[in-house]
Amino acid sequence: MKFIHSTAQFIAAFTVLISVIFISYPVQGLTWEDASYLAEDWPEGNAPLGFGGSDIRTDITPGWTTYYFKTLFYMPDDSYRTLFDQVTLRIECSDGVIGSVHSLEAGRSPSLPAGDLPYDQAASSPDPDGVQEFDVSWLLNICENGLDGNYRSITVEVHRVNPTSAEFRFDAQLTAYNWSTPDSLLALRSRWKWWPEAREPEAFPANTVGKLLWPMTGMPAVIVAGDPLPVRCSMEDGLDAIRFIAVNDRYAAGLTVTGEPALNNGDLTYSLEIPLDTPPGLYDLWGIQPETWFREPVCIAVLPSAGGDLSMVHITDSHLPFRGTYAPDNTNIYIQVLDTINTMGPDLVIHTGDGYNEGNMRDQAELFLETFELVQTPMLYTPGNHELGEWCGDGTSRDNMWELFGWPRLNPTRPDHYDHITRDFIVDIGPISFFNIETWINYTTYWMSYYATTSMLVEQVAWLRSEAAARSGQEMLIACYHHDFADQLWTELPNQGFELGLSGHTHSSDETMAGSTLLLKTAATYGSSRPLRWLRIENGNLVQYPEIRMFPLTITQEPENPENGYEASVSIYNSDYSDLEGLKTWITLAPDMEYAVTGGELLGQWDTGRGALLCIEYDIASFENKTINIQPATSLPEISFRAEITPSLFRPGDPVELNVTLAARNFPYDVEAYIILDTGSEYYFWPEWSTEPQSVTFRMPLGQFDDISLLNFTWPDIPASGNPLTFMAVLVNPETGDLMTPVSQSTAYY
Repeated sequence: MKFIHSTAQFIAAFTVLISVIFISYPVQGLTWEDASYLAEDWPEGNAPLGFGGSDIRTDITPGWTTYYFKTLFYMPDDSYRTLFDQVTLRIECSDGVIGSVHSLEAGRSPSLPAGDLPYDQAASSPDPDGVQEFDVSWLLNICENGLDGNYRSITVEVHRVNPTSAEFRFDAQLTAYNWSTPDSLLALRSRWKWWPEAREPEAFPANTVGKLLWPMTGMPAVIVAGDPLPVRCSMEDGLDAIRFIAVNDRYAAGLTVTGEPALNNGDLTYSLEIPLDTPPGLYDLWGIQPETWFREPVCIAVLPSAGGDLSMVHITDSHLPFRGTYAPDNTNIYIQVLDTINTMGPDLVIHTGDGYNEGNMRDQAELFLETFELVQTPMLYTPGNHELGEWCGDGTSRDNMWELFGWPRLNPTRPDHYDHITRDFIVDIGPISFFNIETWINYTTYWMSYYATTSMLVEQVAWLRSEAAARSGQEMLIACYHHDFADQLWTELPNQGFELGLSGHTHSSDETMAGSTLLLKTAATYGSSRPLRWLRIENGNLVQYPEIRMFPLTITQEPENPENGYEASVSIYNSDYSDLEGLKTWITLAPDMEYAVTGGELLGQWDTGRGALLCIEYDIASFENKTINIQPATSLPEISFRAEITPSLFRPGDPVELNVTLAARNFPYDVEAYIILDTGSEYYFWPEWSTEPQSVTFRMPLGQFDDISLLNFTWPDIPASGNPLTFMAVLVNPETGDLMTPVSQSTAYY
């Protein structure tokens, strides 16, 4: 069955072609060294910065005791694939320095004491060479907030030996090495910002931010648009006046809070509604208050539908970043597995543990957490013995798991701990229920008084039985766990009506029956020719579960970027020995059209800020070449006009680009373009953003689409804070005044 969705309707009943939400949020609780600290109003210039020297390129104020410098460097997208083995921060300055990379201290001069230093703290002696180097190779393992593919900060705090000296010079560079071959991440003579006052930079005031407990990365909410969404927060002072927004790279949806939040055991649970026209996809959850915010990555998944048909991928035992000398590059291999999953388009990914290798190594846990944002499908994750085991015997494994993938109050040593102490959760997707169960045979003296030497605690068994009984009407119960160490699940799963169990741990595949329950193990993501398993459920029944090699599908699309067009063709070749059912591909076309598909089934169509998003499901046989064609279901319009604003995140004063897509099918048109900013209380007309009506008349091109940057402007600083801003664009016949196109609309939250 096909559903057609649009984002809104214009007052005059014209179809709205675009809806893009821009979010402006404050950053709170940050000091100037933090990567997210906003220093947009600091002066900047090219290095060397200073005064009194012949090569100074940017003069700064002389006579101060301490200077504060800040800049950004770009960590390439392929930083994981590039085998950097060393990173060095080199600071050219003879005074005392404290260098930080990605908010973490890289090193300081021996002339400075440890700890946070006040502005009036002078260095005890100059550096004899005037060049100070610090090894920051640990940067390669720091993945909090996602290092690759983003700009990251470098800060340098310079404490002068003699503040009255007539000369001062500062420059710095960051260099990565691949087997001694340098790769510059930040070159000398780059641009730096500097704090222009004789005091410490101001810090944003600290605020209590609630800890999101559900949904979370690895424990996502999997729903369809219109379903209720419970959001659970742990907090000290409460989150009043909070606004929730779901965001991905294609769309943003404001979530409506229904009723009052429920208080239970120190936590608040909000009931939210996902708008019916929200496109399917994986979303970050933002909670925004006037003075603080939080973001939980990829924790909301909106599916096209929630019937008994579901496609899944099972993976396990990725052991990031390595597993001994025989598996030195598990991270790159795992990224390739995730890339493979992205080409197949399942509804769900299930990871059954040993995601990272040494649970007590926080950098490994952070690395694994970051990889969740590399897959375009919701991932249910349950830990294995490597995450929970104490390889150093200090108890920090479970600390990392609780903080990054669970709830800190599961810690039984805390006075406010929950009654339960294991990370167990259930995700119901229509008539199918997924039980994610923490299984572990305890071999750690640190936790011996709390955890048994069995697969599951007595409390877990009781929970499993109770929740399974409560779901006796479901079409299918699926258990996801790392390994049945004490053979408890061998009898529990069939006794409680489970149809399927998915696990790992042995690093090899296996299929066996425990009574009426099919138990499947999948090989590890590394060291195996078939590191993932494809599962297809139809009408509540498991119809196939083959193991798949890496990159079984070769997919080409014509045109490569069809967002501005009305037609596209997707060619797919399956090089695997297995037939594959229930695959999905996503494609974006021009928004003002209803589409038809041959070679696959169109599950739905949604209008987003980038056009019409189409979800197409298809089956493909082993070694089959398949072609999917997408064309308009009705005749093409004679004329088209669409506007889109970038970027998607803004603040007053930011530069903004407004692009328009134009087409005239038969002959050129003289048109009059109106672009209007509606603040809710006033209309502003382009090009001068006057309150008096204005327009621009021009001739549209003939017979082809053109993506044109119509104007560049600075985001208006107008009295509209907290109100929705709407940009509307429409073409009018300059002779008759009749509308020639539907209204194109982009909505912004200021």
